[in-house]
Amino acid sequence: MNEIRIKGTMETLAQKQFTRTPSSEESIENSMLKEKIENLKLVIKQSNQQLDSERIKIKGVETVTKLLQETRDELQTTQKQKRALEAAVKNLQSRLTINSLPDDVTLQENDVYVASLCPQTLENLSRENVRLKNLLHQCGNGVEVKDLNKFQDTIDDLNKRITNLTVENDHLQNQLRNAQDSNNKYGYENQSYGDQIAIENHQELENFQTILRSFASQCQDLDSKLNKVKEESNVRRSSSSSSISNDRSSFQHVTSEELEILKKNNLQLESKVTEITSMNVRWQEYTKQLVRTIQEQKTEILNHQSILQERTAEINSLRTKFPSGIESTLNEAYDQCQQIQQEKAIAEQEASQFKSLYQELNHSVEEKQARIQELQERVRNLSSGPNIGEDSAETITVLMAQIQICAEDFEKERKDRARAQSELTDVRAQLEKSKKEADRYRVMYQTKINQPRDLYQPTAFIPAVQSNVEAQLASRGHREREELVIDGPGSLNLKDYEILDPSSKDVYQSLPVPVPDKRSFLKSKSVPGRKQSTERANEVLCCPKCSKDFAEGQKLLDHIETCVE
Repeated sequence: MNEIRIKGTMETLAQKQFTRTPSSEESIENSMLKEKIENLKLVIKQSNQQLDSERIKIKGVETVTKLLQETRDELQTTQKQKRALEAAVKNLQSRLTINSLPDDVTLQENDVYVASLCPQTLENLSRENVRLKNLLHQCGNGVEVKDLNKFQDTIDDLNKRITNLTVENDHLQNQLRNAQDSNNKYGYENQSYGDQIAIENHQELENFQTILRSFASQCQDLDSKLNKVKEESNVRRSSSSSSISNDRSSFQHVTSEELEILKKNNLQLESKVTEITSMNVRWQEYTKQLVRTIQEQKTEILNHQSILQERTAEINSLRTKFPSGIESTLNEAYDQCQQIQQEKAIAEQEASQFKSLYQELNHSVEEKQARIQELQERVRNLSSGPNIGEDSAETITVLMAQIQICAEDFEKERKDRARAQSELTDVRAQLEKSKKEADRYRVMYQTKINQPRDLYQPTAFIPAVQSNVEAQLASRGHREREELVIDGPGSLNLKDYEILDPSSKDVYQSLPVPVPDKRSFLKSKSVPGRKQSTERANEVLCCPKCSKDFAEGQKLLDHIETCVE
């Protein structure tokens, strides 16, 4: 019995170990980590591309700045030349005024001034002319007026460009500040994300280590139990050998069978022990590989984080050197990071769902294994008695047939209930409709229509007769839809007719009356005008047109045919 129990425990342990194989959970976690690493690689690639584009932009801006600096230098030189020429022109104008040049004379570009005949003035003018030519030659260096105008235009254009560039520079500085803020946010989020990954991996490693420790303790317990079983088997062998030596002739056959059974059991136990040891070795190798992969992934994550920090530092340094319009790219990167975070949250939710499903499946598998063991025990118990198994099979078939019959009965009852419920709702709706019509007709009779006594039956508005009619209707119950009810004056649709004078007989006699069907009247057995049944003997029948009383239904029908014609 002990050997059988040990066998059962070994089987359950083997099954538990098979169920504990971390193929599903850890593969999901590894795939998630790989996806995270790939996402980080994509982010790094995108940042590298952005850096390259920014470097290209910075080179272009540097060339533009060099050109601007050269133009500024040219502007400064041209401005100096302009000032020198303006001073020379002012000096010449003052000298011309000194030399008695009239005010109304305006010298053009190709004009020549001829002085008076005074030799002294001519000499002075010639000297002044020579001096001015030398001065212009020294100051201008061969610069013409057209070139000066061109330089002035270029100066104006460059001043406009400088103002535009200053405005753009201010705008780009604002964008750079916003980008720095978003980059700082992104860095904090990356740090928090890395901390979360490290904490999760640490917790998973701790859980895995606890599972390995429990498994090692279980293996040690099994080893000790196996040693005890071996010792007991050795003791039993020694005792069996002594007993065999004493009673070989009497118990030889029995002891040989027991020895074979024990040998088989020992072989099975040894095979299971070897399987468990091999599984333990494989499990340890798998854990070592998993720890290595986790460490490698951690190092990769740290490397990627360091690369990201370096890239962000380079971006910040480039931004400090020269601002450029990278707000759009940073916004796109921030949006992509937000999308990655959303995908991460969705993936974490899916992983939690998968974990819960995995736990539920493990629980269901354990329950099914327990159920299988119970059924195996029952099969073993039943294998000793074949008659019991046949009886149980017959009882199972009978019970299955009974269950099927009960299910069919239940389904029929459910359908009957649904049908009865629908009929009940229809009946209630018809009852409400009939009540509403009765109330409408009662109000119509009591308020609007003052019928004369010689045209209508005086007992039509008697409350006692009306209550009697209502009691008869209640006693009859629900009427079938195929019945044709012949209404009297109360059922006439007064909206379609116009009553001019209630005191005149001609108006009442001119009202149209529907022609009843004789067969439907006999089938329905209803009283015209009040929907009363003809089963009672004391009932009063009246014509719907002339309100004449009749005691028998056949006479009333004959009268109706003649009256309507």
